[in-house]
Amino acid sequence: MKKLSLLYVDFENEEREHYINLFNACMENVSVVKDGEEAYLFYKEFKPDIIVLEPLAPKALELAKKIRKNDYDTILCALTNDDTTSLLQEIVELFFIAYLHKPVTRRELTSTFIKIKRTLQKEEKVKLSSDAYWDKKSKILYLKSKYIILTKREAEMFELFVDKRDGFCSNEDIFFHIWGDEFDKTIGVSSIRTLIKNLRKKLPDGFIENRYGLGYKITI
Repeated sequence: MKKLSLLYVDFENEEREHYINLFNACMENVSVVKDGEEAYLFYKEFKPDIIVLEPLAPKALELAKKIRKNDYDTILCALTNDDTTSLLQEIVELFFIAYLHKPVTRRELTSTFIKIKRTLQKEEKVKLSSDAYWDKKSKILYLKSKYIILTKREAEMFELFVDKRDGFCSNEDIFFHIWGDEFDKTIGVSSIRTLIKNLRKKLPDGFIENRYGLGYKITI
């Protein structure tokens, strides 16, 4: 948990200071803001792993709604003494991982962080850069808050590139990964080049590098 970053959004008061101390006891990278507008600016620049917010703070729920338009990876937690049905419904719809009712003990907070850690360990997403990741389960590439849908063959090829992103993929690697069970068909280098060409059309320039004698790799 110490490697993760946390943003805490709450009113500026003594109670907030108490929870800041609890967060700092669990994590090293903790930041604090007082409203949703300030939090959104921080989120866009630094992309914290976890956001703990008081839904009653100004613009706090608006912040959650903005984030969830394109981002379902950032962990959202509610820390509040509001237990109204309408609030509970909203945080469920916005995919909050936890609802903590004030006052919260250090033990309760630690238990929640353990749950978050286990959730992150089960993630099916491979982070490629600060603004790009590959969803292994759905085989969708997310790039700058947008998703890129690939064909079956393109997804299989990109999956290979992700798995071997520290090195190059040769034509033989690609052939056996994509067409390995189709020995009755004639698949040549031209088929690989056509697939690479079609994949590149969906990606930013320079996303896929090819080097003579080595093969292909993603360069992000």
